[in-house]
Amino acid sequence: MAAFLIYILKSAFVLALLVSLFMIFMSRETFHKVNRYIMLSIVFIALLLPAVNLGIESPFKGLVAAIENSLAAEEPEAVVGDIAIDMPAFDELPDVALQLPPLEPVEEKPFNWLLLAAVVYFAGVALLVVRQAVMYVQVARIIARSRVVDASLYGCEGISLRVHGGKEKPFSWFRWVVVSEDDLGDGAREILIHETAHARAGHSWDIVLADAVI
Repeated sequence: MAAFLIYILKSAFVLALLVSLFMIFMSRETFHKVNRYIMLSIVFIALLLPAVNLGIESPFKGLVAAIENSLAAEEPEAVVGDIAIDMPAFDELPDVALQLPPLEPVEEKPFNWLLLAAVVYFAGVALLVVRQAVMYVQVARIIARSRVVDASLYGCEGISLRVHGGKEKPFSWFRWVVVSEDDLGDGAREILIHETAHARAGHSWDIVLADAVI
C-alpha cells in the first residue's frame, strides 16, 4: 500500500508539472489536433514515468523511508521501576535463577498513518466516482428526453441529433449531438458542424480517460 500511495504522489506531481508547462507554452496555440495528442501524451507519461526506474535519486526516497520506519514494529520492552529492560537482550543472558517479580511487556503501537492515508485516498476516489456517475446519468437523461431530428437537414451525417427545450449549451457525447431549441435558429449549421467534428474525432473518449485519471 505504501508503494501504491507513493506512486500516486509521483504521478500527480508529474501530471501537475507537465500540465502547467502545457498551459504556459501551448494553451494559446490553435493547432487543436496537436494539442490533443500532447495532452493525451501527458496523461500516459504521468501514469508510466513514476513506475520506471531511471537510476535517478528520487525526491520521494526520504518520504518512503519515513513511512517504512513509522510502520516498523517496535520490540517490546519490560519496565521495572524506572528501568527499561530490552527483552530480546534479556533472553540472551545465562539461564540462572533470578528473583524478579513477574513482568508484563508493555508494547506501544505506533499510529497507523498509512491506514489513515489509504482511507482518505479511497474516500476521495469514491466521492469522485459518484460525482462522475451522476454527471453521466444527467447527460443520458438529457439525450433520452430530447426529440430526434434528422441531422442531414443541416448537412451533417453519421450522428444522432437530439434537440431539447432546456438551456444547456450544445455538446456532443459519443455519436450524439445535443442542442437546444434555440440553437436551431441562426447559426445552427455552424454549431452542428463543430459538434459533429468532436463526435467523429472521438473526443468523448478523451473525457472519459481524463475523468478516470482524475
